[in-house]
Amino acid sequence: DKNIWIIGGNTILAPLLDAGLADGMVIQIAPVLLGAGVPLFAQGEALRRFRLEEVKKYGQFAELVCVRERT
Repeated sequence: DKNIWIIGGNTILAPLLDAGLADGMVIQIAPVLLGAGVPLFAQGEALRRFRLEEVKKYGQFAELVCVRERT
């Protein structure tokens, strides 16, 4: 019943998605990858529906705000 902010990639996000614990996501995109980059989603996750709520631009960076669809 509280908002919790978690920063991380797939190793943190995947278990939360699998357990249905993520109500929303703020995804920030940078035009340059450092090294090989870190995958945000693994191919093992089940399908989850999120609605794109907002897009913000900060120079060359983009931020996507997504909210889980309620079924």
